[in-house]
Amino acid sequence: MKKCNTMKRGIFFFAICVLIASCSKSAIRHHICISQGWLFALDSMNTGEENRWNETGLPADVAERVSVPHTWSNMFSDPRQAVRYWCNGWYEKKLDIPKEFSGKLLQLQFDAVYHSAVIWINGKKAGKHLGSGYTKFYIDATSYLK
Repeated sequence: MKKCNTMKRGIFFFAICVLIASCSKSAIRHHICISQGWLFALDSMNTGEENRWNETGLPADVAERVSVPHTWSNMFSDPRQAVRYWCNGWYEKKLDIPKEFSGKLLQLQFDAVYHSAVIWINGKKAGKHLGSGYTKFYIDATSYLK
């Protein structure tokens, strides 16, 4: 019986060592919440990409400040938005990446997008998530950030 207990303790000790090693400083994940300070614009004519919104940013005359999660449904009480129900929407967020993140893998986590999303970072298409509404997905942002 003693041999079995010694073996169990050895396995337990090994498991603890593996757990500690996997939590080393290089394996630590940092999360930054970016739900505040977004700009949003409806694209009723589907010309945002043609007008290079992905490169130049959202036009000040159509963009409004929102926080995410965000729904468009409350916008449709505004008569200016009446013709824009079925269209694309653009969200824009500018942020500074801490210097200590340089050289590290950086991912954007989206917890839920209504149906489809194309993700642009610094004017470049970084990824997309199509036809899979309200499912969590990640975009590797590492090579797109400045």
